Order: sequence, then C-alpha cells, then structure tokens
Amino acid sequence: MENWIELTQTEYDQAWELFYNRFKFKPSDSPENWPSIQVIDDQYVTFALSDTWDNAENLDEYCVNVFQSLVAKEEYIYALDWQHDCFWYNPHLPNGDREWTIPFYPDGDYYIFFPKDLKWCYFSHPWERSVTLIINELILAFIKQKPLIFDEIIRRG
Repeated sequence: MENWIELTQTEYDQAWELFYNRFKFKPSDSPENWPSIQVIDDQYVTFALSDTWDNAENLDEYCVNVFQSLVAKEEYIYALDWQHDCFWYNPHLPNGDREWTIPFYPDGDYYIFFPKDLKWCYFSHPWERSVTLIINELILAFIKQKPLIFDEIIRRG
C-alpha cells in the first residue's frame, strides 16, 4: 500500500470545501488578518513555533506518533497543501521514496491534516509560524508528547 495517494480533483474540491466551510479559511500573510481560520464550536490551542530549527526535526516523529494514536491502521486522512497537490496520508505506513510529501512544519505554505469526518484538525500557518490543534483529543495527544518546537501558546479556545 502506498502512503501518499494524490487526491482526485473531486476529492481535492471536497476536502477544501469541507475545510473552508468549517473554519472560514481566509489565507493571508498580513498579521492583522490572522489567525486565518475561525474555530467557533471546538476546543483549540495555537502554539508559536520556536526559532530553533534543530527543534523542527522531531516534529515529524511526534506528528506521526500522535496521528497513529488517533487513526486506525487502514485509515487515510487528508493532507492538504494550500494551492498545491493534496493527498491521502496514512501515518501507519512507511513514507517510502516520497519522504514528506506534505510536511508538518509550515515552511512557506499552509499544511493541514484531518480525517474524513474532520473530527480533529492540525493546521500550520506559514507566516504566523504557528500550529493550531483543533479538538481536545488531538490537543491532549500532543501535550502528552509535546514537540520541542512548540513554544508559547498564542491562542486557545
């Protein structure tokens, strides 16, 4: 089985529609327009990312471990890269030759991971240099194994 499967155009449109509708996503590189999403009825926490690049290397491992704890072995989740190809991703499968097709660290684009039912969401913001964890189950899983790159809390709700 392949770990990264490119979304069809229909799947791509459905994933983005689901995300835009739920979080009123408004991409922006201007601080006055951040956080770029509205989390209304869900618990969330937004962490600033530390300036130490060395701390970024453990982020992949933490994300994979957390996602594995939340996702069944055969389940794929959405892995979205704003205005680029998007994929189905299974954290239980090895990456193979694709490495990190969509990374967890926001290095210039919004990277978003969530299951088909959007019961939780990992949202990384490239210009704010932040990660927002949405839904208590995801928050608790990350806090239990908090990556070193997660710095201070910027927002919570």
